[in-house]
Amino acid sequence: MKRGLKSGDSKETVLKLYGDKYPIMRETEPHTVDYVYDLKNKKFIGEVSFKNIDRNSYKDHLFFSAEYKDDQVKRICISDLQGAMMLN
Repeated sequence: MKRGLKSGDSKETVLKLYGDKYPIMRETEPHTVDYVYDLKNKKFIGEVSFKNIDRNSYKDHLFFSAEYKDDQVKRICISDLQGAMMLN
């Protein structure tokens, strides 16, 4: 599925393209919007489901993060969840 997010887009665009139902808003990173996608079930998962993921299944999930400043996306990061958790 092609969604078309690019640097310079607004936070509102991120939420419009990826949905406002499952973003994971981190208090420690107030200028990011994160999503986790379950590859097996082919759907985004919410914060509660994210917190309950077994570490052994991190590789079965994709992590997407849009970092913004002044309401413009500055950086887009896509990784498997296992790699993203290693950076944390």
